[in-house]
Amino acid sequence: MAICNPEKEKTILIVDDDENNLQLAAKIIHSAGFQVLLARDGLSALEICESELPDAIILDIMMPGMNGLDVCQQMREKEKLENTPIIFLSAAGEDEMLEKGLDCGGVDYVSKPVKTRILLARLKFHIERGILRKTICEKNSELDINNKKLIENEAQLKMAIQKLQLLSGITRHDILNKVTSLNGYMALIEDEVSGDEVTEYVTRAKENVETIRKQITFTRDYQQMGMHAPQWQKVQGIFQHVFRSMNNQSLIFETNLDGIECYADPLFERVCYNLIENSFRHGKNLTEIRIFFEIRGDNLILIYEDNGGGVPESQKENIFLRKYYKNSGFGLFLSKDILNITGLTIQEKGKEGTGVRFEITVPKKYYRLG
Repeated sequence: MAICNPEKEKTILIVDDDENNLQLAAKIIHSAGFQVLLARDGLSALEICESELPDAIILDIMMPGMNGLDVCQQMREKEKLENTPIIFLSAAGEDEMLEKGLDCGGVDYVSKPVKTRILLARLKFHIERGILRKTICEKNSELDINNKKLIENEAQLKMAIQKLQLLSGITRHDILNKVTSLNGYMALIEDEVSGDEVTEYVTRAKENVETIRKQITFTRDYQQMGMHAPQWQKVQGIFQHVFRSMNNQSLIFETNLDGIECYADPLFERVCYNLIENSFRHGKNLTEIRIFFEIRGDNLILIYEDNGGGVPESQKENIFLRKYYKNSGFGLFLSKDILNITGLTIQEKGKEGTGVRFEITVPKKYYRLG
């Protein structure tokens, strides 16, 4: 990380009651490119700090009247000086005082007689450190402000989503009630009228009503997508549960996914349902479904196969678009978006005349093997 030049326009306050030591330290520090402020006692140092904000303070620990410890303690009580580096000047035999000084807020010390290289090295180090600490504090403050804004925005967004969900839920409920009513009327008309032409019109009307019902149901499912946090899911158990719920035990259903878990949206079960339902709906002379996996590089590939005839080559991409080429439903379109939430992708790679082969690619961090 780049750090601004610590000597550039940095001001150092030197506090020492010995005039020779004061001038020597001032000469060393000024020659290194720093601006210098001088104080010959503790009270003078505190007065200077009322109007100036030094970038570092070099403080003699033993002074008459107010010693270095007292000065350091009072400086640390001032908010604007609480992070300013204070480096003590200490003579031999002042170890106990020095220890107390470091405890009360000093960051370092330099022994007398002062050695130029040691003084400058420690001074530059603590100024750099101070710059970093100041930058970190500023960034933390910015983060705190941004986090508060995010929390407020999240709460507002959550409230807006809840309102939209309520509105759309009521709307769907009302529309589906009307659809049910329409179906009832269609059934009555079908019983009362005769003639091929009228029957055809009624059939078409019923098909349109069913399309509306499916589209309304789709909006409900799509609304739920991504609303809840993804979770680890046992793939084999989900496929087996879905297959049993569809009451078609005449098929051969093989799964070889024991121990496989995927990190996916809670609607992952709907993906499994859509794949099996797709086989039932479109499979010609369907007798078998197989689900297994392969490891390719870092990825895990979930493979779903059936022997129901397959998808024409020209339609392989279309089946994941909003309108399936043979069906007005949205199953595979919805499945693709559900998987994409955690970076999973799906492709159809079967051969027409043989059966479908859906491959779901799961990145490394989104699967685990039991």
